[in-house]
Amino acid sequence: EQAVATMARVDIRQGNPDTALARVEAAFPERSGDVERLAPDVLDPLWMRAALLKQAGQAQAADQLLQQHLAILAPEEVTDVPVRTGWSRFIALALVGEQDAALEELDRIAGSPYHHRWYDLQTYSFDPDYAAILGDPRFVAIFSRIRSRADRMREEYLGTE
Repeated sequence: EQAVATMARVDIRQGNPDTALARVEAAFPERSGDVERLAPDVLDPLWMRAALLKQAGQAQAADQLLQQHLAILAPEEVTDVPVRTGWSRFIALALVGEQDAALEELDRIAGSPYHHRWYDLQTYSFDPDYAAILGDPRFVAIFSRIRSRADRMREEYLGTE
């Protein structure tokens, strides 16, 4: 998945969003359609496809795909259980351009003990709606809290010498 996503980002930087979209759709045809069968932790191809659809001028198709995804990922309580759906909702809301709702979701899950791929939060920065969130001071503050917590957890795990 990461290799295809990396190649798609290279296509985008070279001004070829249609090539990137074709690459993602060819690599993940089974993940391009029925959102309801997908687990939240394997949705990278769906998010990439939605962002690429927007790049290719198909914003309505992208929004429809993301709205289907959001409809099946109702907010859940933050507990000690992994909160993958919260991360999924944040990414989908950011890609759809619902900046306030996305940041509320990120803030809601920032205190959870499970930082599912927090280091990948900038993956979709090529998407204008998603990029807008990355520059928001609220995102910067929340991201800093998550990163600090992850650093503390790593130090505790590795121990200090």
